[in-house]
Amino acid sequence: MEVGDVKDYLKKNSQFHFYKLKVTDEHSFALLEEVVKNTDKPIRVDANEGFKTLEGYLEFEEKIKNFNIEFIEQPFAVGMIDAYQKLYPQSKFPIIADESVLLDFNGERFQTMFHGVNVKIMKCRGLDTAKRLLLKAKKFGLKTMVGCMIESSLGISEAMSLAALADYVDLDGSLLVENDPYAHLIKVEDGHLVLTK
Repeated sequence: MEVGDVKDYLKKNSQFHFYKLKVTDEHSFALLEEVVKNTDKPIRVDANEGFKTLEGYLEFEEKIKNFNIEFIEQPFAVGMIDAYQKLYPQSKFPIIADESVLLDFNGERFQTMFHGVNVKIMKCRGLDTAKRLLLKAKKFGLKTMVGCMIESSLGISEAMSLAALADYVDLDGSLLVENDPYAHLIKVEDGHLVLTK
């Protein structure tokens, strides 16, 4: 999205209680700054492994330290374990694992890298594995999040059954699908997803 489109977009989508912004690296600051200027609602930042160095990320974090940000998802590539372990004790925001969580994760190691995990049923191949991962995360003292891909309302409605195990829920994927054959399964009411009867 272009910076100039942010104000109108937020106005049209004012019913939601938080916004998630995908950033690619430190060059996304202008877009994030514009979002913060136009809403007082919490922002969730998804970096999608975009930062190449710890130093670059820390400079970005310093610029956004006063923004109303709930957490940052996966700032570095999965294999940058050393960067995560160095960031963990000094980060100004909780760091949530996303791409680092597939079918399982090393709980002891994650305790030194992340404050929480984002579990997606489409990534971990179903509800049983997703539930196991959420319970495992809780066992290791990690925050839990139920997330999604761009997917139909069928997958989203299933993921909603895990919401009780989550500290954060981010299940907007089907709202971006124009030809969703299962759109009748859920609806948005006052910024919340609800199952239809």
